[in-house]
Amino acid sequence: SAWSMSPESAGPPRGVLTMTFSPDGLLLATVDTARQNVVWIWSLEGTPTLASALVHEQPVRQVAWHPSTPQLLINTITNTLPAIRWWSPQDHPLIARVPIQRNESGKYDVRWAPGSDIDSLFWFSSPEQHIIGHLSTRSGAVEFEALNSVSSKSLS
Repeated sequence: SAWSMSPESAGPPRGVLTMTFSPDGLLLATVDTARQNVVWIWSLEGTPTLASALVHEQPVRQVAWHPSTPQLLINTITNTLPAIRWWSPQDHPLIARVPIQRNESGKYDVRWAPGSDIDSLFWFSSPEQHIIGHLSTRSGAVEFEALNSVSSKSLS
C-alpha cells in the first residue's frame, strides 16, 4: 500500500481546555488538556508564533484579558494561599497573594472591573468573600492592594 498510517500517540486525547483572544485580536491564550498548568500565549501578527509559555504549580482555572490593554490575569486552582498571576508582553510575569480567606475547594474567580484603566482594578472572589483592588509595587515587591472587600454573608 502507498499509504502508511501510525497513531500520533498512545496517550489520552489532547484538546484545548481554555482559549481566549486579547481584545485587539493580536494575542491568544490557550490551556490544553494535557498540560493544564501551562498558559500558552500566541502572537497572531502574521504567522502565529509562541510569545510566552507560563508554567504554574497548579492547574489553570481561568484566564482573563483586560478589556483594552494586553494584560492577562491567570487564576489557578489552589487550596493554599490565594494568589493572582499577571502577564503583559511588556513586562515580566508577576504573582501576588490576594488577602482573602483561603477556600478549601481552591475555586476562585477573577474579573476585570468595568471601565478600569492601566492601573486596572479587578475583582477576586471565593464563595465566601469578594475583594476589589489592583497590583502595586512597594519596596520592589508586587502586592495586591485591596480597596474594598465584601463577605457573602453580608450580602444575604
